[in-house]
Amino acid sequence: MGSRYQQELWNIFTYYNLQAGGKEPGLMKNSQFQKLCKDCQVTDISSLTAADLTVAFTTQAKRAVKGAVPAIKRRALGSKALTYTDFLELLKEIAPRVYRELAH
Repeated sequence: MGSRYQQELWNIFTYYNLQAGGKEPGLMKNSQFQKLCKDCQVTDISSLTAADLTVAFTTQAKRAVKGAVPAIKRRALGSKALTYTDFLELLKEIAPRVYRELAH
């Protein structure tokens, strides 16, 4: 069961990366994450603002696991992009704020 959801999340992740003209389907920038959140109406159905999402994104990017992306690319991106694993961690972080009724 979990692999179906993993595949769907991967499809979403790469879709937004490629839609923005990204040359790296395995890396998501904040603008792509913001577009995903806008399309999913995250700010409409929760108390999160675009600024809150940017802070959460940047915080997760700074926490990113070293070595997941080649060192040269990671230095060039700084804290500006998330890998798929980072993206999943970010979703886990914001989910309780979006779906408060499920946070118990």
